[in-house]
Amino acid sequence: MSEVKIIQTTPLELSSMISESVKTELEKFKKELSKSNSDEILLTREETCELLSINLSTLWSYTKKGKLPSKKIGNRVYYLKSEVLEALNS
Repeated sequence: MSEVKIIQTTPLELSSMISESVKTELEKFKKELSKSNSDEILLTREETCELLSINLSTLWSYTKKGKLPSKKIGNRVYYLKSEVLEALNS
């Protein structure tokens, strides 16, 4: 049986520890997704704008009109590089 240790911590410290753990795990998840194939890299909205040389409002418009498919992970929006390049070519 594992040993249980009880430590005293404030709610703020506990919240901070949980936030850091979640951030670390999300970064690991994002890296694993991008390892599968160089064209299957997940791009943030800012990275996508830089790749296409457009601003965020134009990217939002393209996404809303269905010209660029997006992926949602939690509250964040990502774009697959392969899908962005495919939309650019069509």
